[in-house]
Amino acid sequence: MTFDLVEPAAVALDEETRVARAVADTARESRPWCGGFLCADDAGTWANMALGAAMRGERITGRDVAEVVDWYESRGCEPHVQACAYSHPSLVRRLGEAGFVLKEMELVLVVNPAVALRIPWECPEHLSIERVPAGDDAAVTEFARVVTTGFYEGRDDAVQLALMERASRHERAVNLLARIEGEPVGGASLDIWGDLGGLYFAAVLPDFRRRGVQLALMRERLEIAAASGCRLATVGTLPGVATERNARRCGMTPCYTRVALVRPGKGLTPSE
Repeated sequence: MTFDLVEPAAVALDEETRVARAVADTARESRPWCGGFLCADDAGTWANMALGAAMRGERITGRDVAEVVDWYESRGCEPHVQACAYSHPSLVRRLGEAGFVLKEMELVLVVNPAVALRIPWECPEHLSIERVPAGDDAAVTEFARVVTTGFYEGRDDAVQLALMERASRHERAVNLLARIEGEPVGGASLDIWGDLGGLYFAAVLPDFRRRGVQLALMRERLEIAAASGCRLATVGTLPGVATERNARRCGMTPCYTRVALVRPGKGLTPSE
């Protein structure tokens, strides 16, 4: 696959496959499902979802959906399926027939990282960004704690932290920690998947937001992606939030839409 011309369907196939594989590698349990994976972890964590399905023309049946429902409900988790604009239409149709509803929508934005780096930019004063050594357990734990705290607004959540530590140790993860005058203030990760660089896990501690930290982390990851030979970089974001604004400042443009579909039920724990 080449990215000389951005073909949204081809980008979606690569990106959805990358994300599905990464989550399946990280979750405590996973198994193939309709071209993607069913993933399960501690109740309430973000790794409880089915993703990457129906990207190669797989037609989803009622039996396939029943498998998803049973997989999650038997674990006390709300069934949660990711789909995108280029999933086979039968995926969303069958989920709707089974009572799944829309939880949220994401934009996936793309850019050639070499092009993005031509945009003028100044790093905030006193900010430094360091690469977290993969084999340094203490450094990985510090990174995971900063990102978890940023995502969950300072809430002490040992279960989410444990999952973040596992994700941070993924063999493809490139983790970056931002500091202001030596104090850790934010972190972000990059996944090199062939010639695609996936930007993810960007979080800044509440007291240090609106200082350009997230934008700096985005620029640094784009530099690494470009140096690694990536011809495309992607990021998924809720519309209208800081991640989208910073992505656009880096020249990233919307490519396709990803949606989360869930089936709420009494006593079932939603994923965060």
